[in-house]
Amino acid sequence: MKHLTGLPERKRLIWREILLLVVLIFALSTLSPSFAVPPVYAAPAHIKVEVSDHTLTAGVNNTITIRLTSIDLDIRELRATLDLSLTPLVLLGDNHWKFTYLDEGESVEFDVVIYAPESAIGFTCSATLELTFGTPGLQPSEIHTINFIVYGWIDMVIYDVEVDPNPVAAGSPVTISANILNRGNVAAMYTNVSIVPSDTLVLTGESIAYIGQVDPNAPVPFFVSAIVRSDVDEGVYPVVIQVVYQDDRKIFHSITRTVQIQVTHVEEKTQPKPSQRFQLWLIRKGWVYLTALICVATAASALYLRRRRTRGKGEIEKLLALKRHSSGATEVYVDEHYR
Repeated sequence: MKHLTGLPERKRLIWREILLLVVLIFALSTLSPSFAVPPVYAAPAHIKVEVSDHTLTAGVNNTITIRLTSIDLDIRELRATLDLSLTPLVLLGDNHWKFTYLDEGESVEFDVVIYAPESAIGFTCSATLELTFGTPGLQPSEIHTINFIVYGWIDMVIYDVEVDPNPVAAGSPVTISANILNRGNVAAMYTNVSIVPSDTLVLTGESIAYIGQVDPNAPVPFFVSAIVRSDVDEGVYPVVIQVVYQDDRKIFHSITRTVQIQVTHVEEKTQPKPSQRFQLWLIRKGWVYLTALICVATAASALYLRRRRTRGKGEIEKLLALKRHSSGATEVYVDEHYR
């Protein structure tokens, strides 16, 4: 207590009482074990619970199988009760089951049907399975928690497929267009469309199209193109369109659609001779120019003849005028001479 000698009397008394109280509590806990709080240990489970699937698909009925296995006891009058009241899940049918006996190492199974609403997508729902065995009326001997993760579902379809042109000439480009529809309840991610390689087509950069997110009930159009090989024979050939996407479980899926394209060959036309070219020109376009030329020539001839007639008439009138002038001048001269 030397370290308390420097303190005031009142403070020394307080510290002394605190130290005495601590020593007393330590002594009582050592001498009287009943005073100490005993540790709590979880009772070991005698029944092993297994479920066939911990995932549920929203919008549909999910059938789950539950298996109960006795670990170390010969159990009689086993009763199981499944409680989903604290979750948005809906249990269809009975929620309790009874088994007369379950010997050590043996198993029993029963099915439950659970409906998960779309509002539960992305959530984890915890169900409680109460197991009671032995004397009726006892509290549940064991309580197990079963966790379910709710996911959506995707159903992709390709429709309204068109091929342009169809038929297509060998060595020419061909375009395939269509629409994608997600009939599920969750978006498809990282969606892309491509033409599957084949011996019929030469793929290009336009043979693949990235779409991205495809929401439910929202059609998305797309088109992809390729070139028909020039050495392909005439006929009908299958072309496979593939759609790849990722669901909300981070799993990639793919669907395909096969379309038919008809390949033809364009016949090379022989070049006609010069005389044949002229004849073809006359038949197709030359008659127009020839008719115009005839009309122009006719008009020019008519104009020429008209001008010539006009000029001839003028010359005759001029000659007559000169003749009249010369006759008048002679008469005047004679009269003046005789005067």
